[in-house]
Amino acid sequence: TLASGSPPDTGFYKFDAEDGLANLVLENGGFITDTSGFAHTGTHSYKFRGNGTTAPVYADIYPFPSGYGDEATIWVSYYVYIPSSTTTNVTSGNYQYLTLFGDNADVNGDAGWLGISTDASGNIDNWVKPWGTELSTGFATDTWLKVEHKYVRGTGANGQDSIWVNGTLIYGTSNATGTITTSRFRFGYPVGNSWRPLSGEAIYFDDIILKRTRVQ
Repeated sequence: TLASGSPPDTGFYKFDAEDGLANLVLENGGFITDTSGFAHTGTHSYKFRGNGTTAPVYADIYPFPSGYGDEATIWVSYYVYIPSSTTTNVTSGNYQYLTLFGDNADVNGDAGWLGISTDASGNIDNWVKPWGTELSTGFATDTWLKVEHKYVRGTGANGQDSIWVNGTLIYGTSNATGTITTSRFRFGYPVGNSWRPLSGEAIYFDDIILKRTRVQ
């Protein structure tokens, strides 16, 4: 859904489960639904269920909508809900990507990402950023969390990779070295050999917005 705006940024694109799954590219899409009756706004959200295997389950916004191309600067905001009852297949601390930016080839860890971790019991417990570092700021279960992510391509080390949760900066660097332009946003649990929810359990996304400037 395109929302109007003022030049030079003529608006933003909102990906909402009210519109179904047709505007997403799905991997193992049989485990992704636009579930009814549970949402941040409206009546639907994107539900990513565990599939009982090591295969990844994710959705791509790719290519970016008309008017957006290979972006050197991009903002994405979204809401994520992680039930406290959602357990995973691991029995020790482990990491998994939650979202990644990418280009025409695929996602790329150099282009901005956010991870989440599990504790020794397999429960999802923290953000991960950078890889190997757990961040508890702003993390919570059983509530909708608003995540904002800004990525700026770097030439050398002058890029930017910053993340806010419910308006609070949890990670920010102005010397990021990611050199690719972005035309892809991936969300779900993309890494098959990492943890994933147990079969039937789930995490949820809603109200995903792409914009060249921050959505206020």
